[in-house]
Amino acid sequence: MAIFFRRAFSLLTVGILAMIFFVSKPSLGGERDEMPKVLRAGFLSCVFSDVDSRDAQASLELLTCEISRNMGLKTTPKVIIYPEIKSMTDAIRRGELDLISMPTIEFLRIREKFKLIPAFVGAHNNGLGTRYALITRRDSGIRSFADLKGKTLFLPSFSRHEPSHVWLDVLLMKEGNGNPAMFFHQVKETQKVSQAIMGVFFRQADGAIVSRSGLDASRLLNPQLDRQLVVLAESRDLSDGVSCFPADASETMRRALTKAVIQVNNSPSGRQLYTIFQTSGALLFRPACLDGLEDLVREQKRLKSKGAKRK
Repeated sequence: MAIFFRRAFSLLTVGILAMIFFVSKPSLGGERDEMPKVLRAGFLSCVFSDVDSRDAQASLELLTCEISRNMGLKTTPKVIIYPEIKSMTDAIRRGELDLISMPTIEFLRIREKFKLIPAFVGAHNNGLGTRYALITRRDSGIRSFADLKGKTLFLPSFSRHEPSHVWLDVLLMKEGNGNPAMFFHQVKETQKVSQAIMGVFFRQADGAIVSRSGLDASRLLNPQLDRQLVVLAESRDLSDGVSCFPADASETMRRALTKAVIQVNNSPSGRQLYTIFQTSGALLFRPACLDGLEDLVREQKRLKSKGAKRK
C-alpha cells in the first residue's frame, strides 16, 4: 500500500529537503544576507491530512536536524505548520518565512500577489504530479461521462486532492451542468485510492475518480480489476505541491540549496530518509511542471465565465 501514500508525503519531504540552508533577515540591498542564521519554514496543514499534526511536527524537526548535522550546521530550525492559506500568506507578507511549501493550486492563486520563487517539486511522476482517472465497471453500461447522470461517484478528499475536484468541475461544465448535486445522485469523498477502486468493483459506487498510479498499482496486484474496470476519462498531469523561496532570497543561497538537495538525493542517508516518508525524492522545479494544472484552472475560469454570460 506504500504507493497509495507516496503523494501524501511527497510535498512534506520536498519542504524538508529545502530546509538545508538557513536564511537571515533582509539586507538593505533588497536581498537577504547570504550567510545563514535561522530558518523559518512554513507548511500548510493539509499536506499532513493523513498524519497526526504532532507527529508531523516532530518528524519535520527530527529530519531537519539530521540534515543540518550532515551539513555541519549547529542551529535549530523553526518549523511552522499553518492551518490554512491566510495565516501562511500573512506570515509571508510580514517576512516571517524563509521557505514556503504549499499545494501547487494555492501557489497559482497567490503568485500574483506574493512574488515567490518556485524551487522544488516532488519526484513523483518525474515531478509532474498526479494524473487522475475516471473509472467505472466494464459491465455497468456506462460509456461516457454523460451516462453518470443520476449515479453515485466516489471522489478523493478535497483537502489533499483539490485538483481532482477542479477536473470534475470542468467535466461537469462541459456537460452543461456545473453543480455535482444536480448531476449525480450522490458524491462521496474517500480517503484511500483502494477504497474508491474497490467501491466501484463491488458496485458500491457507479464511478470513481482515482489517481492513475494508484489504479495501475491495484491492477498489478489484482488482475481481476483490469478485466472488470474501465477508464472513461483521464486528466493531464496535475502538479501536487511546490516549495518556494521568498523573492528576496539571494542567488548564492539558491545555488547552495540546489547543490545540497542533489547531495541529499544521492546519499545513502538521504535515500533512507526518503523511505521513511514513502517518496522517491525531490526534483528541481521547472515551468513544465505547472502546465497541466495551469491549463485546467484556466479552462475552469473560461467555462465559468461562459456560463455566467448565458445567465
